[in-house]
Amino acid sequence: MIMRIVFVFFLFISCVNDPNVIQDFALMEELPIESIKDAELIQTQQGVVKLRILAASMNRYSDFSYPLCLSDIIVTFYNNKQKSSVLIARNASIDETKKIMTASGNVVLENKKNKLETEELIWDERSQKIYTTKKVKITNQEETIFGEGFSSNADFTEYTISKIHGDLDISF
Repeated sequence: MIMRIVFVFFLFISCVNDPNVIQDFALMEELPIESIKDAELIQTQQGVVKLRILAASMNRYSDFSYPLCLSDIIVTFYNNKQKSSVLIARNASIDETKKIMTASGNVVLENKKNKLETEELIWDERSQKIYTTKKVKITNQEETIFGEGFSSNADFTEYTISKIHGDLDISF
């Protein structure tokens, strides 16, 4: 009986929390609360699909200061139930508070007429604008345009390019 009491006593005094270990644990990188493979996100407006995101993986964090992180994404934009443009990228992060998605790594934006290639593209859901300050290359059947800076509507039907250079086909 005395042996049990001594054992329990030593058990309790041996359980000590080292403040350095606790601090190191608290400072560890925040881990996702949700990890999904082969994710699909669909955004609708009044029952009509406006946006569809496919991602090889998605990580969501409990703290909204961390963005929603996606890899190997395909974003399809819809206009009047028709596919209007497609954005493909290696990575993306979505700031759910600001409603901004930043796509990076071999980014391609394409519609029926044009194809844009860049390293980073930002989609602002509130303004429905897609833009970048990075170098861009736009190709279509008539020409290839290079520039640095780009802005467009989500359909990629109306766009502007900054600092244009390259071969242009101008018809009068």
